[in-house]
Amino acid sequence: SPRSGPSIVTALAEGFAPAILTVNVEQTGTTGPVELKLGPAAVIRIRVVDVHGKPVSAASCAVDTWRGHRSFFYRGNTGADGRLTWKNAPTDAVLFDIFKTGFMRERLHPFTASDEDQVVVLHPELSVSGRVTDAASGKPVPSFRVIRGTTFEGSTEVTWWQGEALDCTGGRYTQRFDQPMKSWHVRVEAPGYKPAESRAFRSDEGATTQDFALQPGPALSGVILLPDGKPADGAEVALATRGVYIGLHDAGFNRGYNVPLTKTGPDGRFTFTPPDKPAFLIAAHEAGFAETPAGDVSKAVKLTLRPWGRLVGKVMIGMKPGANQRVLFEPKRPEQGGAGVFLRYGYDTQTDGEGRFVFDRIVPGPGTVSRVVVTAFPGGIQRHTPGWPEPYDVKPGGTAEVTVGGKGRAVVGRVVVNGTPDSPIDWQQNAPAEIYKLGQGPRGWNRYASNIDRDGRFRMDDVPPGRYGLTVPVNTPTDPSRGGAGTEIGRATLEFTVPEGPADAPVDVGEVVAKLLPTLKVGDPAPDFTARKLGVGGGRLKLGDFQGKLVLLDFWATWSGPCLADMPAMKDLQETFGRDGRFVLVGLSCDEEPEGPVRYAREHGLSWTQGFAGNLYGGLATSYLVKAIPATFLIGPDGRILAKNLRGPALKEAIRKALSDDHLFAAGKGR
Repeated sequence: SPRSGPSIVTALAEGFAPAILTVNVEQTGTTGPVELKLGPAAVIRIRVVDVHGKPVSAASCAVDTWRGHRSFFYRGNTGADGRLTWKNAPTDAVLFDIFKTGFMRERLHPFTASDEDQVVVLHPELSVSGRVTDAASGKPVPSFRVIRGTTFEGSTEVTWWQGEALDCTGGRYTQRFDQPMKSWHVRVEAPGYKPAESRAFRSDEGATTQDFALQPGPALSGVILLPDGKPADGAEVALATRGVYIGLHDAGFNRGYNVPLTKTGPDGRFTFTPPDKPAFLIAAHEAGFAETPAGDVSKAVKLTLRPWGRLVGKVMIGMKPGANQRVLFEPKRPEQGGAGVFLRYGYDTQTDGEGRFVFDRIVPGPGTVSRVVVTAFPGGIQRHTPGWPEPYDVKPGGTAEVTVGGKGRAVVGRVVVNGTPDSPIDWQQNAPAEIYKLGQGPRGWNRYASNIDRDGRFRMDDVPPGRYGLTVPVNTPTDPSRGGAGTEIGRATLEFTVPEGPADAPVDVGEVVAKLLPTLKVGDPAPDFTARKLGVGGGRLKLGDFQGKLVLLDFWATWSGPCLADMPAMKDLQETFGRDGRFVLVGLSCDEEPEGPVRYAREHGLSWTQGFAGNLYGGLATSYLVKAIPATFLIGPDGRILAKNLRGPALKEAIRKALSDDHLFAAGKGR
């Protein structure tokens, strides 16, 4: 059943390799059959062992990603010898997740077809156990919560997963971790005590102990009352602090992994461990809503719910009802205070066939309701861009009515680029064109948006008279591993006026020229650089160290799925050409810190030279104008770029061709 935007079609058959096809009915006009060609099956042989080299039986091996898509499912278990053979595999790289209870997961491990076993080492899971006692008496704390925390690569701040809290009794706990992370942490909270946090644990520590002696402390407590003053039984109460996203939907909260939530009992009472940073208390119940800053914890909080408001309306596009359109409302909120506190009280719905919509429960007060332009990308990813804002003000227990659109004129135009990009532009996978009222900036509420058709054209209906700014990004094709629009490689901007005039007379802004961002081209001199050399010996790495040689630079990172999927191909290049003294493969890691790529290179046998490029958007990659990874540059002996961003067989053939060109190396001797 065709839908808007591209779709992924995958074919599987016993005895054949999988086949995949991207279909865009809007772009091709195709409504008939499409053809997928199944090639001969390849074989992937996996052997899973523990840190002592012993086979791990019954380990699950599941396909995560192939060619950037989660387009099919395969899962098998290892046998008693730790081996698994997949006989219907594709010939190119597949990313697997490998896991078994009691072991750390191996995520996004690349495998390619081979006659040899490909060995994966599973490390023991991290297990932290201990006692939780009263610091003064030494007696066990009868009941408490244990919260897992983690520090991600490139960050020093701990993220606490409040939604995964473990309720414990009897003064003892055990917390298990099976995901490799930069570090893990444990936090203990108990009523009447100050919270306590552990040291940082490495993922490879195995079983370890951490005891806690809790100091007495106040509790953040209070009562939620119904609008008539009676206790609110079953009200959800959330604690919003820095780094915690809290969203309301209908009469409850969107569930998040790090949202502190509790429910009131028949007496309407609740209790939280006091926050150590600015915070808000928010209560939601079928009967209404309430919020307050979490101030002096020595005083009990009393919150009385205000009845919900109701919002009804209609969307118009020109003179016609806007059927099946997304509509978003956002209440106007007072300053909430505290850096990083993010509360969202609005949500969206869809209009019916006549353009009508209803929100039965909204936070009373003023706000804005908007029509949303939905941009569809491969893999089911969507981008929502609100526009056509209309104000509303609803009283507690009251109903407000509003009409979105249906006034003003259409703005039409076509975006063109001022050059030839490295890869063709698919405008239907591009971010939308947007216009905004001048003086507000692109993020202002008075904005309007349009998806772009395959010829670069756009249309925004119902734009009131005024002075506007237009902005249209130019994106590379979508990276399926990240979703959404691809990397921005250019941008068009324009200022124009929408004059008074008949509603059926569009304002045509003509061709809007997008300027491509600067990029290194084939034939340009490769920028010289100095980087930290990773691995044994350390030291510095310079491009000039390889003068007169054929150099392949590979910008990559451990956090990038496509980069990890390319590693088997990079290994193949090193094995094929690495013994030729005229060729050098150099990996340049764009991780935030060097420890991650060093560990990955060691564990996965990356035998070629590795350097540390630093942050993708602020490190060495910027001198090569790299905006997305993986990115490759093949540099000739004369120091000029021979090819860029090739992958797979095309890259291998380019290296083979260059190494067979004696004139190329003769010209490079004088570099």
